Amino acid sequence: MILLTVASLWMSILFVWAVVSSWLSDNEVDKVGLRGRALVLVTAHPDDEAMFFSPTLLELGKSQYDNEIHLICLSNGDYDGLGTIRKSEVIRSGQMLGLDSVFVGDLHDDIKKWWEAKEIMQLVDKRIKELHTNKKITLLTFDESGVSDHPNHKSIYSAVKEYVKRRKYEAWKLKSWSLGEKYSGTVLSTWAIINNSKLLPANIGKDKSKTSDPDKVIIHSNINQWFVSMACMTFAHLSQMEWFRWGWLLLSRYMTCNELVRITASG
Repeated sequence: MILLTVASLWMSILFVWAVVSSWLSDNEVDKVGLRGRALVLVTAHPDDEAMFFSPTLLELGKSQYDNEIHLICLSNGDYDGLGTIRKSEVIRSGQMLGLDSVFVGDLHDDIKKWWEAKEIMQLVDKRIKELHTNKKITLLTFDESGVSDHPNHKSIYSAVKEYVKRRKYEAWKLKSWSLGEKYSGTVLSTWAIINNSKLLPANIGKDKSKTSDPDKVIIHSNINQWFVSMACMTFAHLSQMEWFRWGWLLLSRYMTCNELVRITASG
């Protein structure tokens, strides 16, 4: 009875979010100029792109933005000896997400290891040169907390920050939320969409260009994009679908929302 009640409540919350995100969501991507770019996402492990970045990839990959999206996954996730399988899984996930290319590096997946910035920068630089794109290079990656505090994630941020400083590229980091925000499911996203809606009486006639932060953008998925994100994990990354992953898929806000912050000299 309790499980049925919890399931019914979760479905009700999901339904409200599905309606709100489909009708009221206004992704303000253009305010920060993420259009006509060669977006290069740098991650640590196969499944990072699906578990953390899928709202960004699915939104910015829309044809209306005219972006190329490339993934650099620095390891094949060989911590448990499944590197070959996981490499094929991230390639399949990239196809499902509509990415233009997927590159898998050879750094060793280790939950206790801080990757050297030099190694990361060399891999990233080599791959970017191989893209031969005429679009403006823009990097995406984790922030200094790495969402899950994983040292591989955090070391990427440090390396990318130094790399874009040298190369004069633009870069954005995925904001790490608090535990409560991270596992709020769709609740906080629903409220954020409603609160920011142009239909809200308090927002009528308000010029958002004067209040928007040009160094931050929040991207919300809709129900269709959420289904794709779920499929990337449950189908493409099948080897990782242990029981506890379902908790992440059903409760993580990162499955439906991303907050990107521009990487500046100060952070």
